[in-house]
Amino acid sequence: MSSHPEPLHLDVGTEADGRPRVTVRGELSYITAPAVDEQLRALPGPGPGHGGADVVIDLAEVSFCDSSGLAALLSAHRRTSRRGGTVVLRSPQGPMRRILRLTGVEVLFEIEETHAADLDAAAGSQA
Repeated sequence: MSSHPEPLHLDVGTEADGRPRVTVRGELSYITAPAVDEQLRALPGPGPGHGGADVVIDLAEVSFCDSSGLAALLSAHRRTSRRGGTVVLRSPQGPMRRILRLTGVEVLFEIEETHAADLDAAAGSQA
């Protein structure tokens, strides 16, 4: 973690197919993980039109993740799997990707890679 942690930014939205989406930006650490966990707990459960996955967590702009951040993601996985849903992790990069791979937990999640062209198209449709 850097000497000056990046502030955590959470944006909650909805995918085109109706699934809830949480976009996480900054550091996912013992300081910020409780806020992420609280936000994920507040999301609605699976319902019609959610396509089996009941939450998308966009991690493209996570710059750091420690064990507390990983625990928040694992908690979301346990809750959603008990309800018959899955957690989609969108575009984990750098440190986030490494911690998922090194701990072996990436197999618990659906990993969705998003390319720059897809992000540009999505941004254009929201404008």
